[in-house]
Amino acid sequence: MQQGAAGTFIFGFADGKNFVSTQFPPPNTTPLRGVPLTIQVNGQCPIRIVSTDPPPCTIDARFPNDPANVATRYGFDTITLTFSRDPGPLTLADFEPSPLLPGICGIDQNGAVVKVTICRPIPSATWTCVRYLGDPSDVACIGALGADTDANRLSDTPDTLALIDALEGNHTLLIWQSDLDRSGVFTPIDILASIDLLNGAGALNLFKGSSLSACPTIGIPIP
Repeated sequence: MQQGAAGTFIFGFADGKNFVSTQFPPPNTTPLRGVPLTIQVNGQCPIRIVSTDPPPCTIDARFPNDPANVATRYGFDTITLTFSRDPGPLTLADFEPSPLLPGICGIDQNGAVVKVTICRPIPSATWTCVRYLGDPSDVACIGALGADTDANRLSDTPDTLALIDALEGNHTLLIWQSDLDRSGVFTPIDILASIDLLNGAGALNLFKGSSLSACPTIGIPIP
C-alpha cells in the first residue's frame, strides 16, 4: 500500500496458512480461511501523477531537426499529466521544469488531466522533466536521442537492426521509435533515416555512440 493511500483495500489469504511468529513458546495460532480482509482508510488520497502521455521515460528516436536545416527543430513539446483526482485550478507556478530551459509556456487543464506545453521541442540527447510542486516527489521525464530505436539509451548499430526486425513483423515499435524520418508512417525508408542519424548525414548530428543517463522520473509508474 502506498504511503498516504486512502480508500477501501481488500486482502485475500490462502486457505490453511498460519500467522508466523518468532515468539517462544509460540502463541496459539488459528488457520486462516479464504475470507478477504477489508480495511477502510479514511480521508482523501493525495493528489499524485498516475500516468503521462507520452509515457514517462519515453525516448524520441526520430529526426531532431530537418535533415536539410538544423534550425528547424522537431520533437516532443507537450507532456500530458493525469492526476489521481482533480487537483483544482492549476497555473504555471504549480510546475517546475528541469532543466529550466526550454521552460514551460502554458498548461491546458481538463479536470484531472493537464497538458503541459514546453516552450520549444525538448533538446536532443537529454531528459526533460516536469515536477508537480503540489507533491514534489512526482517528476515526469521524457527524452530524445536520435536513432535510439531499441530505447536502451545508446544509439548504435543494433538500433537499425531493431527497425529491420520490426519491418519483418518480429516485434512492434511505437511511432517515436520507428518513424525516424517523421513521415507519419513506418516504412523501409526509416532504415535509411536510422543510418543517416547514426552517421550524421546532412544537417543531422552524428548520434552513433551517443547515450542518455538513467531516466530521472520518480514517483510515477513506468510502463
